Order: sequence, then C-alpha cells, then structure tokens
Amino acid sequence: LLLIDEQRGFNEVHDIEEFVKVGKSVRGCPYYAAWSLAENAELVFFPYSYIVNPVIRAGVEVDLKGAIIIFDEAHNMEDIAREAGSVNLDEETLFKLQSELEQMSVPQPMIYQPLYEVVEGLISWIGRKKDSLEKHDFQHYFSR
Repeated sequence: LLLIDEQRGFNEVHDIEEFVKVGKSVRGCPYYAAWSLAENAELVFFPYSYIVNPVIRAGVEVDLKGAIIIFDEAHNMEDIAREAGSVNLDEETLFKLQSELEQMSVPQPMIYQPLYEVVEGLISWIGRKKDSLEKHDFQHYFSR
C-alpha cells in the first residue's frame, strides 16, 4: 500500500510483513488494518482475482471507477478470466440443485421452473456424453 498524505507531506509504503508485525504487537488483525488503510491509499496491489472476478471484487468492495489498472504478467489473463467465469460442479451437486429447484418451482414456477429445466437438460446431456468423455487435468471431463 502506498499512502500519500498531501496535508502532512509524506508518503508511506507498507508491505504485508509490516502489517503482521504491527498486528502481533497490538494484538490486532493485519488483514483488516490493511483494508482500512487501502481505502485512502493512492496505490494498491491486488491479485488478479480481486479485479477480474466480479464476485470477489464485490465481496471486498473494490471500486474501479476512476482507477488506473496495470496488469503485471498479463500473459496469464486468459487463464485468470476463464477461471473467473467458470465453475466446477459434480453430478451429485447438480442432482441436489435439481431437487431443490423442483421444490421451489411449486410455489414460484415462473422463477424456478426455467432454471430446473436448464439443470435437467445439463444432467441429461452429461448422462448421454458420460461414456465419451475422458478425465484429464485434475480429473475434469473433456470431450474427445
């Protein structure tokens, strides 16, 4: 974090080791201290996921309006963006989701029935393709 205090005329750079050291000495949480200071910082370094993934960005309340963003090692962006827009679900999770959506469709069919049908179609597609898929790379299925 780079903190600039124009009124008092000083700049301070803080790294994680400093936050941990101070946190231990005052029995405080370095994580929350860093976030508190980041609100007024002029320069903040984030992992890609804090910027690219909208769920994480919203969770940590990062506001990009008016920000200048520099991606170091941008050759990794394709993988990071793919990861941010992907989710891994196993069949058991899909079956549970299908069951819950079926129950929720009874009182509110306009909302949940279309979702139920999408999940049902996905489960059906997986069932048809299961024998023609191979496991690769951390046991994820891929078409041949």
